[in-house]
Amino acid sequence: MSRPPRTTGEPTSRFVVQWYRAVLVTFFGLLVIMMASLLVSAISNPAAVAWTVVSGGVLLFVAIRSLRSATIEFRDDEVVLYGLLRNKRIEWAQVRDVGVTRGTSAALLPWRVPYFTLDDGSTVRADEIRSLREPSIVDDVVGEARRRLDR
Repeated sequence: MSRPPRTTGEPTSRFVVQWYRAVLVTFFGLLVIMMASLLVSAISNPAAVAWTVVSGGVLLFVAIRSLRSATIEFRDDEVVLYGLLRNKRIEWAQVRDVGVTRGTSAALLPWRVPYFTLDDGSTVRADEIRSLREPSIVDDVVGEARRRLDR
């Protein structure tokens, strides 16, 4: 059974991991530029043009999405996690605990990421809000979430 939604009239707080967003934008931006140069060089081959336009469109979509990724918003009634391909909305009424855990990494780095334990026992990690340092933006996010949760 979830708690009723609460409204405090508190303004929205937003945290952005600028370095991670910059890496994503740069990476996917360079891929879009590469696809554009392939399009120019393949202009005489219709099959190559079609492949380049389709794959370039997908990369352009992801590049545009990366402009708002690595962001977490604390709203009056919910938490919104903006990811690269998917956003997650969690109502405050569902959140039971907030903390810091180790995030996922292809490079096996010990990333620190915030997590939210929900009333059904599941855990949601904010993997794009990450840092290796302590204290960092991760601690700021967890502190703000706990402050809002205790209301």
